[in-house]
Amino acid sequence: MNRKYQKGIASVVVPVVLVIFVLVMGVVLYFQQQGVDINTQKSTVSQSFTPVEYREEIQTVRPQDMNYTIEVPSSFNVEEKTPSVILSSVGNEITITRSGTNFDDIDSYISNLSEENNFVLEAKKEDVVNGLSAISGFVGERKSYFIYADGWVYTLSTTSTDLYSDLDQIAKSFRYTPNQK
Repeated sequence: MNRKYQKGIASVVVPVVLVIFVLVMGVVLYFQQQGVDINTQKSTVSQSFTPVEYREEIQTVRPQDMNYTIEVPSSFNVEEKTPSVILSSVGNEITITRSGTNFDDIDSYISNLSEENNFVLEAKKEDVVNGLSAISGFVGERKSYFIYADGWVYTLSTTSTDLYSDLDQIAKSFRYTPNQK
């Protein structure tokens, strides 16, 4: 008789539990379709967000008597030491120097420079930066841009891998400005 009693209870409890489960799931699905958050009982509104690109403030740097301007993130400290400019950020530096040359183009200048200083410019890329011939590449860990303008070669470089993307951005903003003070 004890077994019959257990079978009788099981035959009643199982269907009741299934009915309760189905009802609860139905209520949950209904509220989800209505936009109600079950956990807080507050209505939620579907919103679409347009991602906003974070852009750091930029400062225009025009070193005295160097005939160029660059756009630099405002987080950088700028120190002019003619004939160079040091851009520093969190203990790392980008150095910009200017050298006069008798070569008529950047390729000849780089060839001569690498021969005299016994180095190879690796991952060399030729480019045009705001109408000026430019070459970028690496000498060891140092990433450099060489930009040729009117018998001058401007070199922008850093050894900090953390500043490589900043160097790229700054080099691309380089403008030769011989007639502006």
